[in-house]
Amino acid sequence: MSSFKRFHPSVPIYYKTTEFHGFPALKDYVLGLAKGPSRPTFSVGGWRSESNFFSWTAVPGVIELKNLCLVAFKEARPSFEIGKVVSWAMVNRYVSRYGDYHEPHCHGSGWSGIYYLDDGGEHAVGSGNTVFETSCGNFHV
Repeated sequence: MSSFKRFHPSVPIYYKTTEFHGFPALKDYVLGLAKGPSRPTFSVGGWRSESNFFSWTAVPGVIELKNLCLVAFKEARPSFEIGKVVSWAMVNRYVSRYGDYHEPHCHGSGWSGIYYLDDGGEHAVGSGNTVFETSCGNFHV
């Protein structure tokens, strides 16, 4: 299922619910990596991979997830030319009342995407909240 939600004419938010079959193996792989050092990031706590996640083609599930993301972008904007894709894996843990989180930051592109392999479930109330900050105001998703 796909849908757009517009908060303002210049801020389209695209939702896509999809079935991802590579979930268990990919989640286990990323959680294993997250036991090691993290790349510097805007996260407070948590772990981030290098910015080459979609090049991990030998890891089960990566190619499937990349294709799902590219299809979603093309569905959202059919005329949009997909150029360089920068991607990374993140692990944010709900370890306390506040848990790990991201500081406000800017991406250098017109498109950003988030795919949650695991949102923490019932143990992470308030987890996975995303805020898009623009000159038009803040939009909570």
